[in-house]
Amino acid sequence: MKKKLYAGLLFTAALLAGVHSAAVAQNSATSTASANVVAGIDISTNTNIHFRDIVAGTSKFLDARDQTVTASNGGLTGVSELESFGSVKIGYSGTGTLNFEITFPEELEGESSDATLSADFSANGEGATGANAVILDFLSYSGNPRNDPLATPLNGGEKNDWTSESSNVYTINNYNIPSSGEILIVVGGKVTANEQQSVEAYQGSITVKASVFN
Repeated sequence: MKKKLYAGLLFTAALLAGVHSAAVAQNSATSTASANVVAGIDISTNTNIHFRDIVAGTSKFLDARDQTVTASNGGLTGVSELESFGSVKIGYSGTGTLNFEITFPEELEGESSDATLSADFSANGEGATGANAVILDFLSYSGNPRNDPLATPLNGGEKNDWTSESSNVYTINNYNIPSSGEILIVVGGKVTANEQQSVEAYQGSITVKASVFN
């Protein structure tokens, strides 16, 4: 998403004095035209979040802060080691601060039926305060769990820094972008399959918005 450029123009004004004789006296007043160009915000998907396989009757939790993947059936990653965290890259060349908003799905939807898969994107996957999302410097993160050195979230970009606007919408406002001008918002989550869960693929959408703080 890019912040739109905006420009403000003041129209020039000319006032004609009243006619008192055959000669016409003229006075005029002018105002200047001005325009302000603001820096754009570049936002793009860097990696999609993949929980991969989950066994019926179990849950799987991807922790964005610790870069760990755990499954309730006792395995580190349950069935697969191909999980990946979601991440969105944001670039900003301006000098102001930004607002961020993440909207998570309330559940994942089955691709071949009306079945749904329970999902939780709170800080701990159990409804705790904060979101399962952290803000990192773009240069410090590759997006591969367990194969990437743990990157420390930037100041103000921890899981508990996100404020919940509703059950699935979280925000951080007035955030200072680092000097590099590029960050990643990395997200995890938790999915839970019940004992009678329909065997199929499930999916949902996560929306990240960025805007200049006013």
